Amino acid sequence: MAVNNMGHKTMMGLKLRALCGAMLLQFCFGWMYTWPVLIWPLYAQTGWSATQICIAFACMAVVTGVSARIGTHVVQLIGAAKACSCAATLIITGPVVAYMIGTWFAYVGCWTLVGIGVGIGLSAPQHVLRSCFQAPADAPVVTMCLGVSFGGGCLLIVPVIHYLLAR
Repeated sequence: MAVNNMGHKTMMGLKLRALCGAMLLQFCFGWMYTWPVLIWPLYAQTGWSATQICIAFACMAVVTGVSARIGTHVVQLIGAAKACSCAATLIITGPVVAYMIGTWFAYVGCWTLVGIGVGIGLSAPQHVLRSCFQAPADAPVVTMCLGVSFGGGCLLIVPVIHYLLAR
């Protein structure tokens, strides 16, 4: 915990830690929206058409938007930590099950699970930060920080994906 020089917890230190954690989580979610980079490698590996791949990712995108709205209620009901644990479980389970089954329909269904996980996971940091930064003047700064970190994840993962695919 953040402690001042007299040994007392400082509220600003706790708020900054919450903001940094939320930004890191948003940064990690940013890679999900770089899926166009993955279209042709998936096409080459699976033999799917570009349309089938786009449908799988479109299902994830639609479900992410809907579950982000529902995720706000889930976070309020069970708390941010449990909601993030559920989200991580869905995000990890989806691709593993899809790989094990191997059919196109399984991939669509499992990317839908990933979309639900991402939607719930995107809701948690915003909910936590709303409770930490309650002043109206803080809202634009917090929103900007989350947006920049999400966009940074999108921006920085593309060269990493190209590097890994070239290997």
